[in-house]
Amino acid sequence: MKFAIDHDLHNHSLISPCSRDDRQTKEAILTYALTNGFHLVGLSDHLWPDTRDIIWPYLEQLPQSKTCRFLKGAEVDMDMNFELLLHEDELPNVDYYILALTHVHLIGCVTDANKPLLTVEDTANYMKARIRKALSMDLPFERVGLAHITWISQPAGHNITECLALFSDEEWEDIFGKVAKLGMGVELNIRPADYSEEHLPKVLRPYQIAKKMGCKFYLGGDAHHPEDFRQNRYEKFQSIVDLLELTEDDKWEFVKQNRV
Repeated sequence: MKFAIDHDLHNHSLISPCSRDDRQTKEAILTYALTNGFHLVGLSDHLWPDTRDIIWPYLEQLPQSKTCRFLKGAEVDMDMNFELLLHEDELPNVDYYILALTHVHLIGCVTDANKPLLTVEDTANYMKARIRKALSMDLPFERVGLAHITWISQPAGHNITECLALFSDEEWEDIFGKVAKLGMGVELNIRPADYSEEHLPKVLRPYQIAKKMGCKFYLGGDAHHPEDFRQNRYEKFQSIVDLLELTEDDKWEFVKQNRV
C-alpha cells in the first residue's frame, strides 16, 4: 500500500521566534490537519533558551479531534558543546521530539563564534561530528525524529548541495544504518520543486540511501505561518513520497502507533 499522506509532525506556533505570527495558533494547526484529512499532527516549537519558559505552558491542553490526534512535541537543537537543549527531566513534557542538527546559523549557541565555519568542508565536517555524537547518546530513539537532514542553514552562504556532496555514500550508509537500528524516524521535509534538475538528485541521495538502509520516514512540513500550510500536502509531501516510491512499510512506527 502506498505511503499515506496522513500526518505532519513538524509545525511551529506563534511562540517560535522564527514565527511570531499571531495567526499561527494551536487551533490553526489542528484546522490545517483536519482540512487535509490527517489523522496525526504535532506541535514542535523550537526549544531554545529564550523559549524554554513559554513552550511548556503553551503545549498544555492542545485541541483534539475524534479524527486527528494532536501530539506535544519540540524541535531540539544540539549546542556547540554537543549537548542537547532538552533537559532529562523535561522528557516527560513531550510525546516526541525532532532532533535538529543543521541549524549551524545559530552562532553563539549551535556554532562557536570563535570557531567560524568558513568553508563548505568546515560545515560538512561539523555536521558529521554532530550526527555521530547524537547517534551515540542514550535517548528514547523510538520517539525521536531526525529533522530536515538535507536543509543546512549555513552561516557563510555555502551551497547546500556542495556540502551534501562531501558525505560519501559509505558515510550516509553508516549514518542511516545506525538510525534504522535505533528506530528513529527520518523526516521528509524538502519540496522537490525548489531544486533544479541538477541539484535535486544530490538532495534526494541521502533519502534514497536511508530507504536502502531500512530507515522509516515521517512527514514534516515545518510550517511557521498559515501560508506555509498550502503547499505541504501535495507540493511537498506527495511529490517526495512519489519520488522515493514509498509504501506504508516505509512509515515510521511512531506514526502508525499514534494516528487515530
